[in-house]
Amino acid sequence: AWTWNAEIGFGIATEMDVSEATVATAQIRDQAVITTAVVLSLIFGLTGLFVRNRYRMGIAHDELELASKQTGLILENATDGIMTVDDSQRVIRFNPEAERIWGYSAGEVLGKEMTVLLPEYIREAHLSHIHRFRDAEKAGVHMEDRGLQLAGLRKDGQRFPAEVGISKAEIDGQMQYTAFVKDITERKKAEQELQEAKEAAEAATKAKGDFLANMSHEIRTPMNAVIGLSDLCLRTDLTPKQHDYLTKIHSSANSLLGIINDILDFSKIEAGKLDIEEIEFEIDNVMDNLATVASVKTQDKGLELLFRRDPQVPTVLIGDPLRLGQILINLTNNAVKFTDKGEIVVGIELKEHLDEQVVLSFTVRDTGIGMTPEQQGKLFQSFSQADTSTTRKYGGTGLGLTISKQLVELMHGEIGVDSEAGGGSTFHFTVKLGVGESAREKQFETIPDLQHLHAMVADDNPTAREILAEYLKSFTFDVDTAANSDEIFDLMDRAKRPYD
Repeated sequence: AWTWNAEIGFGIATEMDVSEATVATAQIRDQAVITTAVVLSLIFGLTGLFVRNRYRMGIAHDELELASKQTGLILENATDGIMTVDDSQRVIRFNPEAERIWGYSAGEVLGKEMTVLLPEYIREAHLSHIHRFRDAEKAGVHMEDRGLQLAGLRKDGQRFPAEVGISKAEIDGQMQYTAFVKDITERKKAEQELQEAKEAAEAATKAKGDFLANMSHEIRTPMNAVIGLSDLCLRTDLTPKQHDYLTKIHSSANSLLGIINDILDFSKIEAGKLDIEEIEFEIDNVMDNLATVASVKTQDKGLELLFRRDPQVPTVLIGDPLRLGQILINLTNNAVKFTDKGEIVVGIELKEHLDEQVVLSFTVRDTGIGMTPEQQGKLFQSFSQADTSTTRKYGGTGLGLTISKQLVELMHGEIGVDSEAGGGSTFHFTVKLGVGESAREKQFETIPDLQHLHAMVADDNPTAREILAEYLKSFTFDVDTAANSDEIFDLMDRAKRPYD
């Protein structure tokens, strides 16, 4: 570079390397670029952060708005009245169901003390409960669970019973209480009607029981007189016509007494007046009585009455022998009624042994007319028989089986029937009975001299043959069976060991 000053006649010439001359400028430019880049990065970063926060705030706002709408819908459509009050007991929320329950609009109660919604006589108690609730640790309580009788006061002045649940929460440093109220007027009305109906039913049952207690004696006494006197008259000298008349009177009186007894027993069971005894008895005595009662009818119809008893059944039991016998007599009489030829077999088996109790299974099998499945479905119903035609032909009220079913259930058992039309019927039932203390003393043991005797059972009835053979085998006898005289002589001829 060259510079000349004409005034002084002096000039300066200089020389400089270009790269050295631009170093400072380059440094300033680079610094400016870096600063600009940093500033732009910060601007973009802050802008992105701002946008992202605004986006998140938008989502949060939308979610909050959605939650608010959902909460509003829940409050609007809740089936319980929902009311929120602040710590000074002023109403700050009152949903539509609360409006319906109390009859006030939300505008009429918002900002007012909630005591206007309560009957005057419980307002002070309510405030004391709220104060205790505020200081308690529980966040919520169901008033009805605490046994408090709550009531509300409608706009028209009418009181109503209410079921109330209360929760508390602290919001922005202020305590708020939310009550969930259900109007239980209809429920209380139904409970009252149910209580009145229960009391009426109990009164009717008591009256029925008193009637039965009186009529049981009043009805049976004259009937027994008719039966007894007609029986005595039949033992005197009578003309054939007189004997016929008295026989019909005696038979009809017995039938009528049976019907009366069934009706009275049925009524006692229905009224809960029939109790099951718990006394010691011998099962053989029950069976002997059954044989005595049923044998006359079976002999008149030419039927065989057979008994099959499991040797494992305890001889002495604890229960109600009268009612057990009543069940067996009902079922056996039914079997005789619907059987014209063949046999009636009464069986007892030990089904289960439970410590000091046993479950016995009883069966009454006949060879009578049997029943179809449809007819079986009508059994055990009050005043009903399997077929109306049987009522016309055989008579009866249909109460016997109903009474038997109820008696069996009172003895903790079950009853049922297996039958086939034209193939006879088998009624079976179970009862739970205690074992008597003297049961072991009544156990039978075969005398040593009589053990393993060689015996023959001869009977033309295969069931009777089988039953007798089972009894003898339980005594350790060696048993052969024969159905007729030819088989008897054949067995005797072929016997390797003579019969004892």
